[in-house]
Amino acid sequence: MLLFDALGFRWNRFAMLGHFPVHSMERTCSRFHERLLEFFLGMRVCSKATRLPS
Repeated sequence: MLLFDALGFRWNRFAMLGHFPVHSMERTCSRFHERLLEFFLGMRVCSKATRLPS
């Protein structure tokens, strides 16, 4: 917490909800992998669209 204090970041832990959904590591990694692929494929399409003709 020293880093957050040095940056001036403050938050009220009691204002947060007491229950957060918990997911398995397999599901979390799978969703992350899907989103990462979507990101890179999207960037590839964008880079081809903005490439100047040779």
